[in-house]
Amino acid sequence: MVTFRRFANDMPHVADLFNISTAAAYHIYRSHVKTVAYIFNCHQPWPTLQQAVDCVPGRTYINLGVGRGTAIFLGDCTEIVVPDSEYKPTHQCLYSQYKANCTCKVFVVTTPSSYICPMGEARPGACTDLEAAIADLLPEKLPEGSYLVYDRGIQNKDAFRAANITVITPSVAGKGQKVFSFQDGVTNRQIAIERINVERTMKALRNYAGFTCKKSLRTIGLASAESQVARGLCNLKIEQQDWVERSALSVIDDVVAAAGDSEAVEINFL
Repeated sequence: MVTFRRFANDMPHVADLFNISTAAAYHIYRSHVKTVAYIFNCHQPWPTLQQAVDCVPGRTYINLGVGRGTAIFLGDCTEIVVPDSEYKPTHQCLYSQYKANCTCKVFVVTTPSSYICPMGEARPGACTDLEAAIADLLPEKLPEGSYLVYDRGIQNKDAFRAANITVITPSVAGKGQKVFSFQDGVTNRQIAIERINVERTMKALRNYAGFTCKKSLRTIGLASAESQVARGLCNLKIEQQDWVERSALSVIDDVVAAAGDSEAVEINFL
């Protein structure tokens, strides 16, 4: 359903297939998506500083001019189209000047090895990338001392500096400046070469209809869980690092230990 569904058309069809009401089909879908999102978040957590360092190829350090042994993350925002609203405050909240449409925005962070970190909540399209990052507590979630490679969407880096996170962005043309200097041009190109990984990740996420299909206003709240499910499915397609598998096993061990009886473990994910 997350892969192929187009909510407005497919949910009534699914209800007919199983001889249930459309409301019941939606309730089952919503419960399942939230449960799977919870599982993926437990099994695919944020990497630690050392785990993130292990994901950085030597080429990336050279292109970005960063010392070896530093954790590097790639970031971007993806926007999901939502219907317009006749209610003016709602329209102003959702309207994205960049997309010239009403959208909700999801912040995406990956390692250079294309592992997608847990995503934040779906935010109104009118908010900036920086506002979305701060609302998702991204400076606090990134390992201290790491680097975040981003596009020109983040210019005010004070919130990241306070958390000891360095943000690398392409140069911005000054007032009246028509061309970049040779060095700025080279640096911008090297940043673009490294950021191609997060762009490919965004393309992979958009292959899931549950991630990209146009939402109704009442289902925007479900977009965050659908994003986490799409993230988890994308991560299953790449070569998983050992620490991801160990994290998954540690979650299971913790649940079993808390229950005290491995034969009678019942987990309520909702």
